[in-house]
Amino acid sequence: MLFAKTSKGAARLSEQIRERTITKIYHAVVEGHVDLEESMLIDTIRKDSGSIKAIVGGDASIELGNEAVLYYWRLQSNQKYSLLKIQLETGRFHQIRAQLSAIGHPIVGDMKYGASEALTDRSIMLCATELHFKTATSDENIKISIEIPAEFEQILG
Repeated sequence: MLFAKTSKGAARLSEQIRERTITKIYHAVVEGHVDLEESMLIDTIRKDSGSIKAIVGGDASIELGNEAVLYYWRLQSNQKYSLLKIQLETGRFHQIRAQLSAIGHPIVGDMKYGASEALTDRSIMLCATELHFKTATSDENIKISIEIPAEFEQILG
């Protein structure tokens, strides 16, 4: 979440969001060994209001929705799990969850998108870790970041 102090600042930040110049980085632990070290996923995605779920692709007779683009880098992997760094180009409803599930690698704990089991606290192993943007008044580049949650690396042993 990003806040501005003034309406002018809010307008400038909104413009960066519309023009997709804000960079959003996430980390996720997914099921399975992700073969590619890095990749770009481009899909058509739509929100299914009945299941409150994002659908990737679909039947040609159904309106397909909007383009969804993300990039990922595999940071660690074993035969059971992979840790990915993810950068969104677009920001669609449940985009990361749906696109990773569509390639056969649901996020650990994400039962809605095909994970094999729920985590005990019912969370999913997806976390926003970085945000890059320009300040509204001085045009200075800002990076806000947090560490990858310890449990993400612990699960990979």
